[in-house]
Amino acid sequence: MNLRLSEDLRCNRKERWLWKYQNNPAGFWGEQGGMCYHRTFTQLSHDEAEDELRMISAGMKEYGVIPRTFIFSRNCVAHLDLLEKYKYICYRSYGDLIKNCMYIEKCGQLYNVHPSICINQHSNLLLLKKILDISIKKKLPFHIWFHFWNFGEDEKSISKTIKNLFIPFLYYAKEKQENRQLAFGTMLSAAEKFEKRFDL
Repeated sequence: MNLRLSEDLRCNRKERWLWKYQNNPAGFWGEQGGMCYHRTFTQLSHDEAEDELRMISAGMKEYGVIPRTFIFSRNCVAHLDLLEKYKYICYRSYGDLIKNCMYIEKCGQLYNVHPSICINQHSNLLLLKKILDISIKKKLPFHIWFHFWNFGEDEKSISKTIKNLFIPFLYYAKEKQENRQLAFGTMLSAAEKFEKRFDL
């Protein structure tokens, strides 16, 4: 199961900062990846996109981090040649829960880790468990992602979603892991495992 509990460097032309998620009670780990969020990459010229990637690299270097995973704003993919130039290994593109949500594909020198589902306050716990069970049965990657601000309109509703949906789902997945039915990983670890498995 690929869980997007990551630390993204978010940058724009004036500001840079490291976005950090707190440790979660089920003990999962994450990775640090780059993300351009203020404009979609498809709206950027080649030079503008390179400027963004240059700022991301410089900003993360201040923290001793070299990003290898990239998240496109709104999953709008563009300028993959620049990701290769800046030594990224994988990225997330658009995914459709019904058609193409449980696989990894190689695109040039990069790996596209398709998103399976975005979790928000309206997600159904039973459905999430069933989708996870399908991914386990078929031995396919299950890549969930989320923004905590999509868990509710205020602190109380966000806490309620975390308590009633997010944490129970993580513990359900953790139980599967303890039974050796799945392994947790990040986009980067999934891409590296994929590469090793198929000797690409």
